[in-house]
Amino acid sequence: MQDLCGISADELARLKNPDPIEIGTEPVSQPARDDAKPRMHYPDEMYAFLMGSSDADMWNRTSEATPPVPLSE
Repeated sequence: MQDLCGISADELARLKNPDPIEIGTEPVSQPARDDAKPRMHYPDEMYAFLMGSSDADMWNRTSEATPPVPLSE
């Protein structure tokens, strides 16, 4: 597969063992909306809301922690 994808041994080694990342303490803002680039096909108001939401907001709005079937105790 590596040869089929044209991945060198050095590239494969970097993919398997990437450099560590530094995660800052401050949130990173979303990039500015650019309608000249491809976008999801949502109504304009909904798209603006989604693109203006932080990752934390999206996580909190869409995460469901309750199991679909209650666990017996």
